[in-house]
Amino acid sequence: MKKMIFALFLIIALAACGSNETGLKQVDNETVQKLVEGEENGFFLAVSNKDEDFIPYLEDALEEKKVKVNYYVTFQPDGEEGEIVDTPVYDFDDLDKKNHLYYIEDGKVSDPLRLTSYDEGTELSLRIQEFIEVHQK
Repeated sequence: MKKMIFALFLIIALAACGSNETGLKQVDNETVQKLVEGEENGFFLAVSNKDEDFIPYLEDALEEKKVKVNYYVTFQPDGEEGEIVDTPVYDFDDLDKKNHLYYIEDGKVSDPLRLTSYDEGTELSLRIQEFIEVHQK
């Protein structure tokens, strides 16, 4: 009986941890459109390559601040489960810069943080954390 209760507790605890949306979340074209139209608010990033040098620093900052960033891969427009395409798909006028971290609220786009402007390391991590703090609610 104790094992059953412990197992149930463990399952509930793990489920709660899994539902906490923090970190990078790859999204599809439709989700980006919802951000642009003001149906959703949040942080946004568009990349062509999932292995950009700044990604580990961004992930660390997101974990530290307990924040989620919707990120869009231009060669995978249908999201993480979608097919990789030969030609990038990206046609969002207000979010015209890749490798920039945006905050979008009610369809209004903040001045972005250019993630490739800083040397990798402490300065980049600090800039990301500062950007998050300014926009975090």
